[in-house]
Amino acid sequence: MIKVDIPNKEINKLLRDLTKYGEEQEQKTKHNLEESGLKIESDAKLDLTKNAHVDTGRLRSSVHMESSTTNRNYTYSDGTGNSFNGSLGVNPDNLEVYIGTNVEYAEKIRRIDDFLFPYAEQERVRLIARLKKQLAEA
Repeated sequence: MIKVDIPNKEINKLLRDLTKYGEEQEQKTKHNLEESGLKIESDAKLDLTKNAHVDTGRLRSSVHMESSTTNRNYTYSDGTGNSFNGSLGVNPDNLEVYIGTNVEYAEKIRRIDDFLFPYAEQERVRLIARLKKQLAEA
């Protein structure tokens, strides 16, 4: 399984600060995190298509975001009609988002052309800016 984990002291500090402001700010924070997860998912899928890593569509279809509010009974199909269980096997806390795939050959493709981590890094920068703005407005 491949998943994105962005351990970042600045993000962790911002999350701690924002949760001090109560339920409304926690919900805004959760929304920002899920927005980032969906952006990374979307960019990774576009990358796989753009860089010709799509044969049956299984890998592209399997890349997804999971949070405490998403359904982890995720299923997807490839271009030939086969169905798969795509769960990342994680149990995210309220302010956690995971993006990844459980396709067995994903790591091989990622070593050739990293379709996930560059987008996570790009989004990390945008997420920090959004969280800082949210904290300034709190």
